[in-house]
Amino acid sequence: MLDTLTLRLRQLCGAIFVTGSMLLPLSSVAFDSHEHIDMSNAAFLISRQIIRDEYPSGDRKDAIDRAFGQLLEQSSVRVDGQTIMAAHFGQITACVDFFLTPEKMLAMHWKESRPEQRPGNAVDGFPEPGPKLLIELETLCQRTGAGFMQATHNNHTHFQRDLLMALRVWHRLAISVANEEQNLFGGLFISAVAGHYLQDFFAPGHLATPRDAMTDVPATAMHDLANIQGAYFQPTPASPSLKRILGVIRQLAEAPGDKCESRSGTDALPVKCALTLAGFGANVETRVDVAHLMSDSPLPVFFLGDNRLMQPSQDQQRLLLLAVQVQSILDVVENKNSLNSFWFSLDGDGLPHAKANFGRYQFPNPTSAQAVVMEVPEKASAASTDKPYRPGTMASILSISDQRESQSSGAYSARSVYTLEWTPGGFIKDISDVSKNFLNRVEIRPSFGYAYYDQGRKSGHGPTLRVALTVPETELSIGPYLRWFTYSDEGNTVRKLNGGLRFEGGFSSYLTFYVIAGMDHSTAIDSKLKSGRIWGGGLRLSLPTTRIGALR
Repeated sequence: MLDTLTLRLRQLCGAIFVTGSMLLPLSSVAFDSHEHIDMSNAAFLISRQIIRDEYPSGDRKDAIDRAFGQLLEQSSVRVDGQTIMAAHFGQITACVDFFLTPEKMLAMHWKESRPEQRPGNAVDGFPEPGPKLLIELETLCQRTGAGFMQATHNNHTHFQRDLLMALRVWHRLAISVANEEQNLFGGLFISAVAGHYLQDFFAPGHLATPRDAMTDVPATAMHDLANIQGAYFQPTPASPSLKRILGVIRQLAEAPGDKCESRSGTDALPVKCALTLAGFGANVETRVDVAHLMSDSPLPVFFLGDNRLMQPSQDQQRLLLLAVQVQSILDVVENKNSLNSFWFSLDGDGLPHAKANFGRYQFPNPTSAQAVVMEVPEKASAASTDKPYRPGTMASILSISDQRESQSSGAYSARSVYTLEWTPGGFIKDISDVSKNFLNRVEIRPSFGYAYYDQGRKSGHGPTLRVALTVPETELSIGPYLRWFTYSDEGNTVRKLNGGLRFEGGFSSYLTFYVIAGMDHSTAIDSKLKSGRIWGGGLRLSLPTTRIGALR
């Protein structure tokens, strides 16, 4: 008995270790950290250049330079073997993924002052420059543990309408802190947080996935598939302010001279490095084409997400994202709100509709075969000839489970069962009005598998089928299962169909514990096959096939 318990404990610890080592580096919820960092740094450098041109001298210029410089100190990043600047501004943007709520990033640097020391209408709380602020933040953002797991589990604000509201709230707060409280550093700090949600808007998986109505693994499978297959985005004709920014980007690309390389001192770093950080490489003159986005009738742009933003095919996506984020940063300095129009809805078929004042998503309608692929001109900026993402679909899921079970009647035997399961991708299924006071939405997902059991000197195997009804808000599921195993009956091999009920739960659906109760067969000491009640429990590990592919 003690040996059995020790073995199960070792298996459990090993499973948790393997799960953690696989999931922690793969638990991105939008673009990867380096994409967040590089795009935000590039936007920050270009914003500083535009502001410097518009405020050539005086106290205003000095205040702006001081605030921008404080977010560009101690820079270092490697590009093409060279160490170049990496603004802390971008690190703040990437850090949002590591906090359960971004307010923690502000609260950890609470600024206190006496009333007579506060400038204008300033109040306590929002960050002001300090020698330890950014260093402490960078350290916290590199931790992976329970806090990070919790942040990736409760990340509803990064998806759909929650995402758009978070973007609007943080952008508006940045403008208010910078101008009404005369804390430009704090406003830019908060703008970096808003930039995270702005960048998430450019990842199709974040508009397609109803995160607050799905458990972790199916949501990841849907999020990943949408980002891999992509979606078309129809830009609106550029506003005068956006055309101004695109014009500056084109001038930077066409300017001769300075390579992006390591230099000492913030002011000595060429702003052209911004285009290198944004993925346009050394020969930016041949890579930056803003004419398409500046036209009165821009063609659709094909958006991808998750470690795909820096691909050459995504030049137009990066250009639009870069220009819009520059505009959001300039809003903070210029006390205006250019990002003032966002809209999201789901139609009767569950098709998401999302748009902003700079463009709108074009998700195909899954109920219409003619609308599966959006009709776009041949010269549209597309990264792939494959069909774009079809809303409501998700990638398939693979699961491995290990359970111990015993018969409480019949042969009174115990055994270990190991199962490999496949949950196909498909559409979300709803149960409406099951209980208006309790359940509003339930996931229904079938899983097909194959199992092997070890019962001492006897063993068997066979296919399995399980249907899980899951309540997303609780990460709990219940459902029936069937197994068609081989057994030994007086020396002969026979197959029997058995089944029961399985109850499952856990902090996240990546790693869950479950119990089963049902009827099954077992071979008794006299070699006769007997039927009886069975009960047991086990551990299941699950990953979407998109994440398994990322391990290669």
